[in-house]
Amino acid sequence: MLEFLPAVKSSLRYKWSICGAVICSLLIALLWGASISTIYPFVEIVLEGNTAESWLAERLQESRLRLSGFADEMQSLPTEAESLSANPERRVEAEKLMARCDLLAAKREREEKTLAWTEWVQPLVQRHAPKTPFGTLLWAVGWLLATSIIKGVLLVISAILVARVANRTARDLRRVYYRQALEMDQRRIEAFGTANLMTHLSHNMQMVSGGLQVFYGKMIREPLKMIACLVLAAWISWPLLLLSMLVVP
Repeated sequence: MLEFLPAVKSSLRYKWSICGAVICSLLIALLWGASISTIYPFVEIVLEGNTAESWLAERLQESRLRLSGFADEMQSLPTEAESLSANPERRVEAEKLMARCDLLAAKREREEKTLAWTEWVQPLVQRHAPKTPFGTLLWAVGWLLATSIIKGVLLVISAILVARVANRTARDLRRVYYRQALEMDQRRIEAFGTANLMTHLSHNMQMVSGGLQVFYGKMIREPLKMIACLVLAAWISWPLLLLSMLVVP
């Protein structure tokens, strides 16, 4: 790995191509997460025979009911905890009730944010979303197809930029190596061996080029895709994500 670092350092002169490849990888990861995130709600909508508008209306109603339930429970808990705290033997129960009240406050805050976001999205869905379940299915399929095409285009652009960096870096290293080989005397060339010189000039430089393509390609793109999937999974259900990460390995 230490021998590979000079090649990476030499490749940094093509910083704009590297930046373009990183941006393409980031966009691919975002589209990867966006395409997966549409599968869950739209499959739920289509299987239930709903439209996006009716499904969103149900979510709004459920969210408002949860907020109402949180408010009712939080209103009664402090009074009950205060009455229990008067009895020294039941102070532990009072502390549990107060902890429950704090937990409900955190849940209510998250639910209020979800409700605000859903209310913001609702007019857009009413205006642009299909009005039939079949139209909703076609919209979901079209979205997945469009994101797949865009990801493919970005992947090609990223591969071209990475190949440009790798090949030009290998070319620069070949020039340096060839210049140093011309400065060697005959005795050193005979000691080093013509075959070894040719191996360094051809095969090893190809290995460097391949390593740079992996370094600026998959080593950047795949972790970003993994992060996008983990963030999406945590957004859907973080307890299930933690359980999966503990059990699956």
